[in-house]
Amino acid sequence: MVLNNSVVVNKTPHHDEIETRLSKRQLIEDSRRRRAKTCQSRIPYDSIRKRHETLMLEKEEFCPYEAESPDEIPVLQFLPFHSERKRMSVVIDTPAGPLLYCKGADSAILPRLRQPTEAESVHSSTLKERLDDYSCKGLRTLAFAMRLLKQEEWDEFMDSYRFVMSLSSNDRDELLSQKADEIEKDLELLGVTGIEDRLQASQTH
Repeated sequence: MVLNNSVVVNKTPHHDEIETRLSKRQLIEDSRRRRAKTCQSRIPYDSIRKRHETLMLEKEEFCPYEAESPDEIPVLQFLPFHSERKRMSVVIDTPAGPLLYCKGADSAILPRLRQPTEAESVHSSTLKERLDDYSCKGLRTLAFAMRLLKQEEWDEFMDSYRFVMSLSSNDRDELLSQKADEIEKDLELLGVTGIEDRLQASQTH
């Protein structure tokens, strides 16, 4: 969940300064109210900083695979959130191959899950029951999933994705979303969350 976030850059009142605000800040507040078990990997939000195309982790608390350098995770590509997609993804480089993490509304994630194995079916059923429980409590639900990609599939996808990115047509964003759909499939469900949407201070007036 921490890896899969976008960045918003805002200029400060001082023109010679740029304040970079990570959209994960809201997730920090959400996490304080969230009581859901997701996947086994956990990273303190404060331990993350983004450097170009690499996410640096200052604490060795995230190791879903055997990595030579668990404190540095190269980001291959972000597939941004869109209101129609209701999800976003990040693909990172791992020794096992390109690894896609996807998060979004459960209505957008669940239909894209692969058929679970017999061993996974109990875990998957439990998570879906949690989603129903969170929804009944009026919480905003999110689902998290992953997929380990084959290198050939990833290379072919990126060739076509870069081509669409180079287009200047008005429907480029729609075409990019369609390309993302092609790879955001056969996902393995990792976890779910239920988040209370409280009214922000800026919305009280």
